[in-house]
Amino acid sequence: MNTNANTTPVKNNTDAVSTATPNYTLVEAVTEAVNALKVNGKFSAHDVTVAVRESVNEGEYALPSYKNSDVNSDIKYLVNHSDVKAALEAIQNDGTLTNLGLIDIDYSGQYRVYNFDNASIVPSTSTPDVNNDASTDYDDSDDVVDSDGPVAKKIDNYLNNHRGMAATVRQIHSALKINGLTSKDLVELLTNLGYDVEVGTENAYSTYTVH
Repeated sequence: MNTNANTTPVKNNTDAVSTATPNYTLVEAVTEAVNALKVNGKFSAHDVTVAVRESVNEGEYALPSYKNSDVNSDIKYLVNHSDVKAALEAIQNDGTLTNLGLIDIDYSGQYRVYNFDNASIVPSTSTPDVNNDASTDYDDSDDVVDSDGPVAKKIDNYLNNHRGMAATVRQIHSALKINGLTSKDLVELLTNLGYDVEVGTENAYSTYTVH
């Protein structure tokens, strides 16, 4: 009797953990990333790859096919950029991107740029230049935490252009394009700057929203 009583809760706890983090296919993950990034009006495949890697490694969802076999690594999932590009082409070919507002794809630059109809979305002056994959490095931590620093000003510009609309940390992070700045760091920075940050999925910082 005692053995059965002890076994049952262990099984229930395991089930609870498995349902807390949903399993996604890469196409589902890419589609979700597109939905988050299209607010900027345009983005590159590189931007989508960064968004997917961040989301899956922060625990928003799981990608079983990309689980890292190295248990000692801090990176739980290894998502290939080439696979993300293939997934983007798949949802382009089946009409999903068009349904999400895709206007056209610009192949003229070094990187293809996906342009979206954002007429209903407030434009942002801090939209990153997706023709350049280079992100900004801020080696001086004062630049990041200073309320009058360049990072704080970019955040202010981005949120001011939303005119009171909520923005996810993922959207802000994508617009900033700062190497080494995680969503968790950004949540802490936003809080220190006095912004009202609302928790989304617990500990999945990119899902948090700023009002």
